[in-house]
Amino acid sequence: MLLKPSLPIASDAVFRLLSRPVFGRLGSSLPKRLWERIARRRPGRAEAAISTSLRAAKAAYSNEPPASFPTQLHTMHHEPSNQTFYALGSDQEKFEIFVDDFLGRAGEEVHLLPPSAAAAAAVREVDLVDEGFVDQARGWWKTGRMLIGDSEVMSFLFSRQTFNRSFESFLSTFCGFENELRECTNEDIVRHLTRDYDRKSIERLQQHQHQHRSSSEAIEDEIKRLLAWFRETFPYYHGFCPECTNQDGSPRRGRFIGATFANEAERRRNASITEIYLCDARKDTDTDTSGEESEADELGSSSDGCRRVYRFPRYRASAQILRSKQGRCGEYSRLFHRVLESLGFASRWVIDWDDHVWVEMLLLDKWVHIDPCEAALDAPLLYESWGKSPTYVFAFGRGGVEDVTERYTNATRETLLQRRRVSESTIHALVEDASRRVRAVYGTAGGEQETPVSVDARAEVPVTA
Repeated sequence: MLLKPSLPIASDAVFRLLSRPVFGRLGSSLPKRLWERIARRRPGRAEAAISTSLRAAKAAYSNEPPASFPTQLHTMHHEPSNQTFYALGSDQEKFEIFVDDFLGRAGEEVHLLPPSAAAAAAVREVDLVDEGFVDQARGWWKTGRMLIGDSEVMSFLFSRQTFNRSFESFLSTFCGFENELRECTNEDIVRHLTRDYDRKSIERLQQHQHQHRSSSEAIEDEIKRLLAWFRETFPYYHGFCPECTNQDGSPRRGRFIGATFANEAERRRNASITEIYLCDARKDTDTDTSGEESEADELGSSSDGCRRVYRFPRYRASAQILRSKQGRCGEYSRLFHRVLESLGFASRWVIDWDDHVWVEMLLLDKWVHIDPCEAALDAPLLYESWGKSPTYVFAFGRGGVEDVTERYTNATRETLLQRRRVSESTIHALVEDASRRVRAVYGTAGGEQETPVSVDARAEVPVTA
C-alpha cells in the first residue's frame, strides 16, 4: 500500500522552480497538484522524486549528462518458474501486480491473481548513469520481465541522456516511417478514408491538392472537417478499462501500473512498449510513458472496479492504429502524417521537447500547423496557452529537418536563446546532418512526395497490418 501523508505538500517555492522554462514539461505541463500528491503519497521521497525528475529534464535539454540519476530497483525471484523479475521507478505494490499478471497470463488477459507466496523481493538503489547497469537493465527489459513505472526513468534509460541522443532517437523514429510503407501503403490509407470517412470530401481534397490555384480557405475547410472526424474516431487514450464503466456510463480510467516490453503477439503488430493498467476505484495519480497524468476514476460507491489488469500496446504501424483506434499524440501524429501524404500533400512530423508531437502540411507554399489530437489547424501558439515554453521544436519531413521553434512561441529570439542549453552551432550541425540522412532514406532532394493515390484505386478490403 502507498504510505499515508506525513510531510507537508511541495512548497510554492519548489513549484516556481519547476515552472522555469529550462525544466521543460516538468515545470510547464505537470500541474502543481501532482507535485503536492508526490509529497503526500511518498513521504520522505518527495524531494528525491523532484530532484530525480529535474535531472532527467535538464539532461534532455543539454549535452551535459547529470552526475547521477538514482532510482530504486525491485527484484523478485519466482522459484516455481525459476524466473527473476525487475522493476525500476516503481513501488512494491505495482511490481507485485505486474509479476502476478505475468505469471497468470498465457497470451490472454486475465484477472489479477493473489500475491505469489513463493516469490521473494528485494529493493536497492541504483544509478542510471552507470553504463554497466544500464546495459544490464536493457537486457532485462528485452525479456519482458521488467516493469518501468516512471516516464523519466524510461526516457533516460533508453534515449534521452543528452540533447544529442534525444535528437538522434527522434530522427531514427522518423526514418523508420519508411519501413511501414510496404505494409500499409497510400492506397490502404485512402481505402480506409473513403470507406469510413467521406469519399466526396477525400476527392475534393485531392482535387485541391492538384489545383494550385485553389483557395486556402477551401482546403482549410476540408481539413477542418477531416480533423473533427479524426478526433472523434480516434479518441485520446486515457487508460480506460475495456470491461466496465462508471455508474454514469462514462469510461472508467484505470490506474497506471507501469510499462514493459511488448509481448510476441504485440511485437508482430509493430509495438515495442506496452503500458499496463489496473481497473480499481482507488484514486491514484501517476504519469504514463507519454508523461501524461494518469488518474483512476473515483466512484464514490460500493463498486471497486473489476480488478482487471489490461494492456495498452503502443503500436507504431499505421495499419494497427487504424484498426485499434487507440493512441495518443505519438500514434495519431504519425497516422495523420500518413493521411496527408496519402492525399498528396507534403507533410512533416513535428517533435516538441516538452513531450508533444503534431504535424505540419504544406498549404500553398506555407507550412501550416495541424494537431490531430486537438483538431487544431494553424494554431501554432496553442501550446503556450497550455503554459508550455517551447524551447526545442523540430520538423522532420522527406526533404529534411528544420528547427521550427520560433514558429511556436511568442518569445523573442533573445529569450529563446536564453532558454536553450545547447549552442546554435551544435543545433545547426545536427539539423544539416539529419537532413542529409533523411533525404538518403527517402530518396528525395527537396521534399518530393510519393505519388498521390486516386480515390478510384480503392478496393473494398480492410487495411492489413
